[in-house]
Amino acid sequence: MPSSLTTIGRQAFDYCTSLREIVIPINVSTIEAYAFDEMGKIAILIEASVAQPNWKQYWSGSSSANKQIIYDYVSSGVTGDFRYAKTSNGVTDAIHILGLVEGSTSVNLVIPDQIEDVSNIKIANYAFDGNTVIKTVDLGNSVTYIGSYAFRNCSSLRQVIIPLNCTVIKAYAFQYCSTECVLNCEASEKPEGWETNWNISNCQVVYGYTR
Repeated sequence: MPSSLTTIGRQAFDYCTSLREIVIPINVSTIEAYAFDEMGKIAILIEASVAQPNWKQYWSGSSSANKQIIYDYVSSGVTGDFRYAKTSNGVTDAIHILGLVEGSTSVNLVIPDQIEDVSNIKIANYAFDGNTVIKTVDLGNSVTYIGSYAFRNCSSLRQVIIPLNCTVIKAYAFQYCSTECVLNCEASEKPEGWETNWNISNCQVVYGYTR
């Protein structure tokens, strides 16, 4: 959308189910209700740091399901199999892994320790949701955050390595993964920032894992 845009109308992108990413420019001061309703999985990338006062209730739709809402957006990119967004709040930069590039058939994923010289890497909500091909995931050393539903319904997933630097895992991150999946955690015990239902489907958990 053009940088001069100031208003997004009611139901403007309703049922745009093929849209995968949309950038909301910094000058958008008004978003009407349900502007992004009834969409498929989409990354809503917002240049502002917070929702603005005149963004109406339900501006992002009646449900947050399948929406990756990311503030402080700077740019997007691709590295290897991964699509990502870069954010900066003026103090800290971060890379948000949004998912795999279209057509990827990779079964063994390794998250790089640095992307664009940034080593604060976050796995966005719904990033790999519904991927039935992935078998193993090595989150490297720099993943600090795993979002809600990030690996939901990854039915073939059998092993994940979670680094010591991962201090936050949101609820339902591994929902509907097989109980045969082993989550190898470098932490010696469950960190405080891992929400109660992070492993709702009772995958096998190994603490104190060493590579």
